[in-house]
Amino acid sequence: RSASKRLAACGLEEPNRARWAAAPNSGRETLHLERVVLVGVVELNPLLRRLLEAFRETGRSVVALVHAPPDAVDAVDEWGCAVPSIWRARPLALDEADLVVAARAFDVAQAAIDAIASIDGDACADDITMGLADPALGPTLVHAGATAGVDVRLAAGRLARSTEPWMAMARLAAAADGAVSTMASLAALPGAEAWLGGRIGANPAGDNDLLRALDAAAAGSRPGASRIDAAPLPAIGDAITQAIEPLRAGRRSLPAWAGPLRDLAVDLLGGSPVDAAGESAVETMAKELSAWEALPDGIAPQVDGFEALRLLAHRTGGQPCPAPPRRGQVEALGWLELHLDDAPVLVVMGLHEGAVPTPAGADPLLPGSLRTELGLPDDDTHAGRDAYLLEAMARGRDHFRVVVARRNTAGDPVLPSRLLLRCPAKEIPGRLRRLVDPRRAEQVALPRGMPAPAPTSGFVIPEPPAGPVALERMSATAFERYLRCPYRFWLEYVLGLAPIEPPTDELDALEFGNLAHDVLCAFGGDAGIRDSTDSVRIEEWLAHTLDGTVRRVFGAAPTAAITVQTARLRERLAAFARRQAQHAAEGWRIIATEQPLPPAAVLDLPRSDRSSASDGESDRRPVRIVGRVDRIDRHLSTGEWAILDYKTGDVGKSPNKVHHGGEKVSARWCSLQLPLYARFASMPVDAHGAPRLGFILLPKVSAEVGWSWANWTDAELDAAIDKAREVVLNIRAGRFERSPDVSGDAFDAICQVRALGVRGGDAPGDGDGEDGS
Repeated sequence: RSASKRLAACGLEEPNRARWAAAPNSGRETLHLERVVLVGVVELNPLLRRLLEAFRETGRSVVALVHAPPDAVDAVDEWGCAVPSIWRARPLALDEADLVVAARAFDVAQAAIDAIASIDGDACADDITMGLADPALGPTLVHAGATAGVDVRLAAGRLARSTEPWMAMARLAAAADGAVSTMASLAALPGAEAWLGGRIGANPAGDNDLLRALDAAAAGSRPGASRIDAAPLPAIGDAITQAIEPLRAGRRSLPAWAGPLRDLAVDLLGGSPVDAAGESAVETMAKELSAWEALPDGIAPQVDGFEALRLLAHRTGGQPCPAPPRRGQVEALGWLELHLDDAPVLVVMGLHEGAVPTPAGADPLLPGSLRTELGLPDDDTHAGRDAYLLEAMARGRDHFRVVVARRNTAGDPVLPSRLLLRCPAKEIPGRLRRLVDPRRAEQVALPRGMPAPAPTSGFVIPEPPAGPVALERMSATAFERYLRCPYRFWLEYVLGLAPIEPPTDELDALEFGNLAHDVLCAFGGDAGIRDSTDSVRIEEWLAHTLDGTVRRVFGAAPTAAITVQTARLRERLAAFARRQAQHAAEGWRIIATEQPLPPAAVLDLPRSDRSSASDGESDRRPVRIVGRVDRIDRHLSTGEWAILDYKTGDVGKSPNKVHHGGEKVSARWCSLQLPLYARFASMPVDAHGAPRLGFILLPKVSAEVGWSWANWTDAELDAAIDKAREVVLNIRAGRFERSPDVSGDAFDAICQVRALGVRGGDAPGDGDGEDGS
């Protein structure tokens, strides 16, 4: 009521309330009309029904033209609208030949393109309509059409939030915090990068690549990374600060911010070309700012500049930005627009649950039962309406096809729409088997329009050059990379290849582990807490240190994903606190953390009787082993020593699992980390006997957090050192064969994992692991 009073004081009123109040008088206000004709109206809201009733009470007629067969006269109400309860139960005559079940969203788009390509005759683009029951299929369809030579236009267009102008305005506001990651996000937009380059006098296409510098600096700010100082960072920060300075003018009336935001948009966007959707987004933002300027002072809120910019983004981000149509384009319409489209050819895609029937909404204040009680559209209403629409849109077409997927665009399994089971009862079992049997789902091997792959790939996997490789030092953890795949070791350690990617909104597995290591090593280095047997005190210390580390790295407002990951790490640290307190109570004390291997950690390569006479002496020069031991413990009463390494993977793996690939000790070595630490770690002078070796596991399951000890014999440890010597000799000899069964890292593209064809026919999983060189 107070809102209505504020509107009235400004000479305004709430539109829906005004329309409802005026409905009884609408009959007198429309005396110039003699008849109202409703054409193909499927549903009417209560307000429109009230208006029509008032019109009819004046003695004039309302005529409804219904798109339905004669036997459906009882399936519509007095206004010609579908009666949902009847249409939900009415059988649907859909020929099995007109139903296609595809495996993935990609296959749905291909099946739709194939459907229109198989039409006999001279059908032109105006004769064809594509139906998007699931709007998320739109971009996939456009891409498939482009490959096949079919120009598809999405009638709904793109949302403003997916256009570059909208993203530039939103990211500029985020970059005001001065964080490297937000500045990199802004510079990732071509127009914004050019704008920044113009402001600081840099040429983005030249040597001073702003985006590359920002990406590298942002990656360097993550947990465990080496910090990188990018030269243009201060200048970029100054440019952004200067651009948004007008937004720091304190709180003003919302209309007062329209001008500064318009000037900011002209400054940021004025010099960059945009596509049709981008132009539409700019127009949408301009109209919103003009609407602000028309607000009366009595209802205009007081906001600061950044609140105004966020409001502009919120108000416009969900607005559609359709591109203008071009001659020869095939239209792709949304579900509710298909019924009255008169194209003789219609292909409907994405008929699965969650898309059709259209959900009535999940507003917590309006649950389904309350919507039904209030007479508002509910799920049953939409199911009946959509059942009518499906039958009506199939009627009278020359060609009609329904394509349903077993997985949506996100790759998640989806159920076929219940409307597809409205067939005669005897046909339901067969229809159901066809819809859910994965073996019957169509899967495209080669997209239409794409040339068939050659017998061998034209993209050749680069071969390492023949000849010796210089190796003076090697980290203890790098041996695992060579043993996993010598070729990928060559890419990473010899060539020095590494991806430079902008940081994401969440921690990857390595960053998560680095964050845990930072906290745990700080714990081991604090003499005031590391010897404690009080698990509560340890837990509080770890939680406090974790929060401080996250705040230092990510600021006071980390992303939601990082906040969740921090909470999960806090749970693991709490479990560690209990096990650490027990470990200390048993007499163990932390002596050192993050201890580097000493300069004397040198792996000698003695010549054996089996050495080839062709082996050069240079190949057998000792190699320096480098690394850091996470933790060294000592038992107070027994004097026993332990070398420990923290492992934070979701699944806790024992030393045997990591070093041998299984729970039993074998001659196969997959990692040499702990044996190398045992041989080369700097131990106190009073240490006697071989140290115990183990992992401190912090997996996802809290009950599995704890110590996992290795049990190698002296002979087995000697065998590990011999394996390390073999690896060094192989590297120096230039032996970098590719392991074809390895995947899942940044080098998959270079190794052509899952490529259409790999030169020589040795695709992953084929052959004996040799690369044919």
